[in-house]
Amino acid sequence: MRISLALMLLLLGTIAQAKHGLVIHDAIIPAAPPSMTVRGAFMTIENTTAMDIRITKIRSPQFASAEIHQTVLQDNVYKMIKQDVLIVPAKGKIELKHGGYHLMLFDPKTPLQPGDSVTLVLTVEGGKTHKVKALVMADESPDESLPVHQH
Repeated sequence: MRISLALMLLLLGTIAQAKHGLVIHDAIIPAAPPSMTVRGAFMTIENTTAMDIRITKIRSPQFASAEIHQTVLQDNVYKMIKQDVLIVPAKGKIELKHGGYHLMLFDPKTPLQPGDSVTLVLTVEGGKTHKVKALVMADESPDESLPVHQH
């Protein structure tokens, strides 16, 4: 039986090894028109340790810059607020998803197509890094019930 490249990449990105207490599942980036210069990245991050883990930086060699954001409701308007740290609770998990915490990726260096793989590097407090492969997915779309986001 043959497995497509996209499926293999998805399986690789679905369950990352527990490295320094983090297990990362289902890392995806929704596909977008090539003219879009900002992309979101979503995943589930589990902490297998008895202490909180603080993610202090995100980067990708395929994007000019990356940031941690949280969508919040302020004065009846949803806004994306840049976060300096993302805390993954001890023996818990955090879901990066539309309408909550997520990663913002700015200025892709090359066009991305569904099925492409993007490397994300998460840095935790103390300087250790975690590489994650996120799959560019055609079928993922934002929750259309949420109002337009503002920075």
